[in-house]
Amino acid sequence: MPMSEKLPSPEQQQQVVLPVSSYLSGLKKAVPIIIGYWTVAMAFGLLARTRGLSNMESGSMSLIVFAGASQFAALNLLDGGTAFFEIIIATFFLNLRHLLMSASLSLRFKPFTLPAKIFLAFGITDETFAIASTDLNSITPAGMAGLETGAYLSWFGGTMAGYYLGTALPPSLQAAMTLALYALFATLLLPQIKHSLKLAALGLSAAALNSLLVVAAGLPAGWSFVVAMLAVSLAGAFTGLEAKKENKNES
Repeated sequence: MPMSEKLPSPEQQQQVVLPVSSYLSGLKKAVPIIIGYWTVAMAFGLLARTRGLSNMESGSMSLIVFAGASQFAALNLLDGGTAFFEIIIATFFLNLRHLLMSASLSLRFKPFTLPAKIFLAFGITDETFAIASTDLNSITPAGMAGLETGAYLSWFGGTMAGYYLGTALPPSLQAAMTLALYALFATLLLPQIKHSLKLAALGLSAAALNSLLVVAAGLPAGWSFVVAMLAVSLAGAFTGLEAKKENKNES
């Protein structure tokens, strides 16, 4: 070995190995998310096929949007002939919670470079936020990248698997899959309203207001969805603040 070539010092070796081990650690933490995302993404792929989307459109939605609730909602709005601008506005408000998640994690991401922050911001979902927020003291850019990569690839892979699996299903079963969308949202909502009459009232109010705006007012499905969501969210926030004030006065 030429004298000019020196072996890296232990500190330099650690700098090389540490990001890789941190990435693999984040990928390991993503395993529960990978399992959960794969099954839900398969349902989305199946539904996307039954709603007439091509394989490229279905895969692109999972790659670009990467937001389960918004993608399922978008399928329903597309099926109703909603304009693209209305769908964009609806999904924007539906995903507004991600702004709060990013703001919370940004306090711990201050040492990260700007490119790293921009890259990692895209992969923040409810599940990756939940895992990252419980391990904020040891989170690193590489670890967060591993966590988000596992979730991202699982969602895309599950979408494509579900889409192509749909080709093997009989037409009657493919048609029945359209009901899975409503079943999914009911599954997400029921565990919450079982423990809160307020949430049950808000959910029913949102459904009633949305139907009223479409049937009575003739508002397009996309805008009725946005108006109902914002109105009920504001009502929920207002009643929550009032309840806190009452509890504070009683104490």
